[in-house]
Order: sequence, then structure tokens, then C-alpha cells
Amino acid sequence: MASVALMDIFSLACVFGEKWILFYQELYPCYSKTTDYNLMMLDMIRLHIRSFTRRCSTWLSLSIAIIRALVIRYPMSVRFEMLSRPRTIIYVIGGVLCVVIPNSIGDFLSLDVSTYDKNFDCKNHLSIRFYTVDLSKLFQKSRLFRPIVKIAEALISKMIPCVLFPIATIVLIKEIRKANIRRNTLASNSASSSQTNTSYLVLAQTVTFFIAEFPLGIVFLLQYTVYCALLGAFERFFTSVLTITTATHMFICFFMSSQYRLAVRLFLRGGYPLKYNFDSKDVSRNKSLKQHNVQSIEK
Repeated sequence: MASVALMDIFSLACVFGEKWILFYQELYPCYSKTTDYNLMMLDMIRLHIRSFTRRCSTWLSLSIAIIRALVIRYPMSVRFEMLSRPRTIIYVIGGVLCVVIPNSIGDFLSLDVSTYDKNFDCKNHLSIRFYTVDLSKLFQKSRLFRPIVKIAEALISKMIPCVLFPIATIVLIKEIRKANIRRNTLASNSASSSQTNTSYLVLAQTVTFFIAEFPLGIVFLLQYTVYCALLGAFERFFTSVLTITTATHMFICFFMSSQYRLAVRLFLRGGYPLKYNFDSKDVSRNKSLKQHNVQSIEK
């Protein structure tokens, strides 16, 4: 969950980065070509980081849902019980990177900073000035590379998670309900509440994912198989929706997951652990209990 929190923080920071660039252009209408080139480079890096973190967040959230579903579905299995151990995160992150990095390489090769207007006049106050972030020359010359990258992104980053997310969610909610029924007479209310929060969290992730990612996956697949003038408009619309759902995803997880909140707090504190304030009454009560135990052992 900490990894998902970090990815969401970086993704949300990229949204603010875009607004910062626009704010800088409005604040300083006239600046040099070198400054404009550096701003466009920052914008291109921002786009790469945003795409990378979104994919990582999607697959990490999906991995959490699948692991929890398997652990609850097979509680007596030693093989699946090992998935709940902390070291599993190393293999999960490694697997996610293997899935995400090829797509990110395609993204990296697809964009470049190109000249837009050598004789730009700063009095025009346009957002696009000397340079702009555009398709790279490699993708402009070849008609094959861009469709491959888009279709791969549609399948790996959107369609496959759209199939696996509902399956994992349905299995997880079903098994949590069964576990709650079995533990009704044995488990505490806090344990039952924790399981319920888990099911709600995964369900919320599934819903927010389907709102934008699934339609975008369909648009990416149709762009290079069926021609339609509306596909470009749909892509821009659902890309904007995706930005909104990505931002809300962080707040949903923050309010529904205690592990997520702890990860965000540790990140904001620079990795320093939180200090807990113990009540003096609790401390004195613990001391009296220890003294009572020592006296009973001596007797």
C-alpha cells in the first residue's frame, strides 16, 4: 500500500507541475528560447512520470486485490500464506516494473521537444511559444511504431486490468463475507470492520478505474482499427476524466486505508517514524500490572 501511495503522490504532483508551467508562462510573458526549451523538457518529463506512475499504481492496486483474494480464499495453504509476508512486495514490485517499463520505453521514444516558432513574439502571450512537446521524428516517419505503442498500452495498462480487477474484487468481497460469517462468534468487531474496509477499498478502486481507464482502452484499440472523427474527442475527454479519478484515488485510499495514511505521513515526514503520545494513566496501569505479575511469580 505504501508503494501505491508513493505513485499517487508523484502522479498528483505531475498535475500540479503542469499548472506551475502555465502559471510561469503567464507570470513571465517574455523569456528566452533557452528557458522555453527547459520548460518544455520539464513538461515532457512530467508526462513520462505521470504515465509511469499511473501504470504502476494500477498494477500495484490490482496486485493487492489479487493477493488479498488468494490469501482469504485459501487460508490454510502455505503457498498462498507466504504472499502476505513483507518480502512479497519485492517480487510484486519487480513484476510490476517488468510489465510497465516496456510501455514506458515506448512513451519515452514517442515524444520529443520540437521547434514551433523560431520568431515568436512574446506580446502574443500564447501557451505554445518557441518550442512544443510533439511526436518524435522516429514516430512521425514510421506508421508502425505509434499503433504498436498505443495498442500495447490499451491492452497492458487498461484492458487486462479491466478484466482482472472485477474478478479479484468479486472473489475478495465474496470470501470476506464468508470469513465474516465464520468469525462472527469468534472475531472481534475491529477485525470484522477491517475486512469490511478492505472490501470497500478494493471496490472503490475498481469503480474509479472503470470510469476512465476502460473507455480509454477501447478508444486506443479503435483508433488504429476503425476510423472515427469522434475518437480524438473521446480520448481528450476521458484523459481529463482520468486525471480527476487519479487525484480522487489518492484521497479515497487515504481515508479508507490506515496503511495508506501511514505511508503518506512517513513520506511527508521524510521517512521519520511517527511519535506516539502515551497517556500517563495507561503507563501507570501497565506498571502496576507488571508489578502484580512479578509479585505473583515470586509467591
